[in-house]
Amino acid sequence: MAFLRMGPEGLLLAWSVIVSAVVTLLSWRKAGLATAIVATLVVALAVAVWQALTVEVRPGHQLLVASFIVIPSVLLLGVSRLSWFARRAWLLLILGPIVFAASFVGTCICASYLINA
Repeated sequence: MAFLRMGPEGLLLAWSVIVSAVVTLLSWRKAGLATAIVATLVVALAVAVWQALTVEVRPGHQLLVASFIVIPSVLLLGVSRLSWFARRAWLLLILGPIVFAASFVGTCICASYLINA
């Protein structure tokens, strides 16, 4: 099954689609804020655990690596609460991978500044 062999960046996009699908479904079904927060948190933490088990990370970097999932999930959930996106929930499926990629790059830039400072 060579098509399942992908690096951490490919997995990040796969995870972003999973989280985006959940947030899109919650937005489309007009779930309440508390329900959306709990559901997104459960999915984001499950994906973060999956990431911790599949991506080899140096000890001490687990929190940084988990932030690659948790931060964009929170951002996507926040965007899904906007009325324009709530009416066009399918756009969240497109926006999700973009938010995850931008968050990945932004987190890496911030981490490099902190390490080099």
